[in-house]
Amino acid sequence: MNVHKNCAVLILGANYAKYPNGEIRMLEVVDFSPHFASPNKAILLVFLSNYLFLNTYISVQNKQHTHMKNLLTVCFCSFVALSVWANTPPKPPIVSPASSFLTYGQSATLTALGCAGSVTWSNGQTGNSVNITPKEDQKLTATCTVASETSIASNVAVVTINWVNSCDTTQNLTAPLSNTARKYEAKKHITATNSVASDASVRYNAGQSVTLNPGFQTNSGAVFKSHIEGCSNLSTRQVATGLSSPWEILWGPDSFIWNTERRGIINRINPTTGSITQLLDLTSQVSALGESGLLGMVLHPDFTTNPYVYVVFTYHVGGPQPSTAGMLQKVVRYSYTAPSTLNNAAVILDNIPANSQFNNHFGSRLVITPDLKLFVSTGDIANAPLSQNRASLNGKILRMNLDGSIPADNPTANSLVWTSGHRNPQGLVYANGNLYSAEHGPNTDDEVNLILKNRNYGWPNVFGHCDGNLGAGEATFCVDSNVVQPLVSWFPSNPFTTTSTIAPSGMDYYNNNAIPQWKNSLLVAILKNQRLMQLKLDETGTYVVEMRDYFINQFGRIRDICVNPAGQVFVCIDAGGGSGKVIEITPTP
Repeated sequence: MNVHKNCAVLILGANYAKYPNGEIRMLEVVDFSPHFASPNKAILLVFLSNYLFLNTYISVQNKQHTHMKNLLTVCFCSFVALSVWANTPPKPPIVSPASSFLTYGQSATLTALGCAGSVTWSNGQTGNSVNITPKEDQKLTATCTVASETSIASNVAVVTINWVNSCDTTQNLTAPLSNTARKYEAKKHITATNSVASDASVRYNAGQSVTLNPGFQTNSGAVFKSHIEGCSNLSTRQVATGLSSPWEILWGPDSFIWNTERRGIINRINPTTGSITQLLDLTSQVSALGESGLLGMVLHPDFTTNPYVYVVFTYHVGGPQPSTAGMLQKVVRYSYTAPSTLNNAAVILDNIPANSQFNNHFGSRLVITPDLKLFVSTGDIANAPLSQNRASLNGKILRMNLDGSIPADNPTANSLVWTSGHRNPQGLVYANGNLYSAEHGPNTDDEVNLILKNRNYGWPNVFGHCDGNLGAGEATFCVDSNVVQPLVSWFPSNPFTTTSTIAPSGMDYYNNNAIPQWKNSLLVAILKNQRLMQLKLDETGTYVVEMRDYFINQFGRIRDICVNPAGQVFVCIDAGGGSGKVIEITPTP
């Protein structure tokens, strides 16, 4: 608050107030409890003298309520007492689960956490929990009302119907549809003369036309949508074999596939012939025990001018071998000279602890964003408390300049930590202004997350959503630590009685017309059941609106994915002893 040089201000009950020619930035209330008319209201007695006091903001902070701002307009006063009500709405609740994927006819229960009053849902229902059985995708929020004050809306909870899909060149639909959720897709045309019953939810998507002929009808209560969007059947081709535990693949600006092998090899692969050129052998430096080794890799975005290759790997500095005792991780930059040389090693970041007692949880994906910042995912090295320790580099997403220095706009000065509370983030991709991670849970609750600056992702205090599957303490931690809930979690349950995970690994973003049904989607490599998963995003990139599996148990453990500018997709199959390979996925002509 700026105070005129001839104007004195005194606020009763305040810890301090600055006088003539001073500036009051914050007023800390010592004790307003006698003046509270409700938990969200305080009375301030303000005395003004000698001068006009116009359009002045007063910021108040007390033990329970922060940053209350009240606009005062006073024409003239001389020792006039004013009563100012400072109304502070309650915090918005946290709705969990933040995402639910249902088959048609299933129900979802949503719970609003952290509200000491009454909860109202955006669909008009009330109560701390609601149960819904949607016919189509829904987004719900909740507000919290305490006394007469209502919070802003909560986070958005998304309930998504998993569609039964089909794809043909043309489809002529005549059979009635009832008690189903189905998406009919066609490369070119759909014609329909069928009926859609009141208990059905149906979508018709075609690449060129959807024609509803006489006889087509939708009954009251039915959900029907149509859209011009084609589909493609998919074909695969083996590009290369002879790799040993490939971990990273990426599409280079030279139109070659770049690849790391966990044992310590960097390769460049011709996508047409499958020939493999070894660029660098680090096997004498890399420790590849369990899940450790040469892992993530990324190329400089302006590779022609700055032909730099960044990699992260584990290495021994002492201790008995084979053992991870005395093991560390580091990020190293190499210079590339065409066609087959990597040299001039420069250490960008060193001394990331990697002494995992179980040889696992190393994270280790790398991403460079358009503003030339390097992101590095790190695992908790099977030492869960490290993820919540902001002084530790483990269980984090780290952000740095390309020379390893700390950006001035990082959340905390002199810290590389961008986000905390991660367990084993093996996937990391940047798309359309958003950063996403794919993470391994313990016995349940693998996750895909939207990474937001300076936020907490919960581990080990939260598994997946804030759904209480760890007990009441999980919900409390979510509220107190402002935990970000995942876009998707597989499969939330009691982690001490059920083991149900999918083991997501590498991921990439697809937005090409070559495979139209994959546009605006995250493609995730899934190790268990050996499949590729599509997570279709909404237009903002902040919600998953569809989830589909492909190539289940066809190739082996899919470790990573890359996409080229033509819309071709490549996956690497994680197998040792020279059995690893690269597969190409293209639309069927």
